[in-house]
Amino acid sequence: MRGKTGYNYTMQKLSSRLSAFFSSRRGGVVALTIAIGSFLGLTLTRLTSSSIWFDESFSSYLMRFDWAGITHYTALDVHPPFYYYCLKLWTNLFGNTPVTIRLLSVVLGVVAIILAFRLAGRLFGQRVASLAAILLAISSLFVRYGIEARMYMLVAVIGLLGIMTYLRAETSGKRCRYLLYGLVMALGMWTHYLMVTVWLSVWVYRYLKLRRQGCKGRKLLRSFFSADWLIAHAVAIAAFLPWIPYVLHQLRGMSSGYWIPAVTVNTLGDYWSSLTLYSEASGTDGWWAVLVWAILVLVVAVSRQVYCKSKPASRPSLLLTLVVAVAPILWLMLLSFYPFKSVFVDRYLMVAVIFTVIWLAVIIVRSPNRRLAGLLLTLVVVASICGVRNVYRLGNYNRYFNGSAKNTMINTTKDNIPIILTGAYNYYEAAVYEQKSHPVYYVRSEVGDSEVGSLQMLKDNRLGKGITDLQRFLAAKQQVWLAGYSTDQAAIAPLSRMTGWRAAKTISIPDPITGESHYKATLYVKQ
Repeated sequence: MRGKTGYNYTMQKLSSRLSAFFSSRRGGVVALTIAIGSFLGLTLTRLTSSSIWFDESFSSYLMRFDWAGITHYTALDVHPPFYYYCLKLWTNLFGNTPVTIRLLSVVLGVVAIILAFRLAGRLFGQRVASLAAILLAISSLFVRYGIEARMYMLVAVIGLLGIMTYLRAETSGKRCRYLLYGLVMALGMWTHYLMVTVWLSVWVYRYLKLRRQGCKGRKLLRSFFSADWLIAHAVAIAAFLPWIPYVLHQLRGMSSGYWIPAVTVNTLGDYWSSLTLYSEASGTDGWWAVLVWAILVLVVAVSRQVYCKSKPASRPSLLLTLVVAVAPILWLMLLSFYPFKSVFVDRYLMVAVIFTVIWLAVIIVRSPNRRLAGLLLTLVVVASICGVRNVYRLGNYNRYFNGSAKNTMINTTKDNIPIILTGAYNYYEAAVYEQKSHPVYYVRSEVGDSEVGSLQMLKDNRLGKGITDLQRFLAAKQQVWLAGYSTDQAAIAPLSRMTGWRAAKTISIPDPITGESHYKATLYVKQ
């Protein structure tokens, strides 16, 4: 008994000292440094581990155009242009390579960690901020999209800035703060349309807070729709107004169909499993399933304890964190039901992911049951480590597309021979790896119609990479690679059937996830 008592006393004393340390300013700096270092270690080592897939390659290809071209082709696709403007500035400074375009997201991820640390510290104190920053840095979804050459980390930064700006406006009551909040809202919409789910979540928080303060009926309406609140939204609408015609055009393009599957009874389970383990619910079985659901049960139980025993002064902060962690998920589901097309994808919920992590830090630090909190922390850390391991194992594989092996193959053809890509989407992905001494082409006549306009850059052929006359192109070549999916290559007459050409060798690399070899490259030589 003495040994057990001595051990418990030692652990309690150590825990108390660590708690006091991370409550200090110095401890916060150490925790933030650990968080940033962990995130950089987990992302920088992955910059080249997976080849660029279509979404990233679209971003990269768009950077070949000037500002007007970027605006034009973005308007024909499905997203607003602000991220692409930022990426254009970035590539002008550092170049347009697979590493540099992904590095922008890494930098934005570091900024998001710093902002999350500051926000959590303001709402809940230094200890919560320290734990939140570390947990966010090793969160599987945050690490996964921390290298994606897309707008998700920029969305995270703008979402955090927006929440922080609103809180300052609410606290100070200054109109200039509300005006600034309106501008941040507009900036979010210029970055990703589904930022509307974050701004609508602030509406939910504002309503619930006013109800807690006893506002009802007309008083609730007057308080909710205050002059400053209306002015902020008027500024946001005015700042976004120039892009509205393009939004309407994009919506018409998407009305004929879209690639995102419908919301089902498995959607929420998939999201929670991805958040904890970076694994779909259908593929999470055995003890992994026990881990995922154990964390959820503990989160619910500890959250109830923390909220019930919290002081009235701290409840608005708890309410804000919980609303922004949960409401965007529900808004996204509602926007995925008829008459709308499904838009529910976990990477569109990066702000909700960050606030979920902050909520986890809050309930772990403030739980009155230290053993339960310790168990929850242990399970969350274990899940995070396993989730990051899955991120490393799967690379940029996701449930909708898999581009794992394609451009690994492109890199193996280091013989300064031109490559013709079959399939327009394959061309985008290969073009990222193009070099002046090793050009990559596509056959312009094989570019089909895209319901969302993502192939318009290839149809216009402003960069001259589309082959308009294949026979004439081949007349000046002695060797050429033909690469793409086996089914796509039937679209172009095999060169072996053309007079004077023969297939010399074929490369086929198995997909690292499925083990299948659907993608191949064949070297044709003129006889």
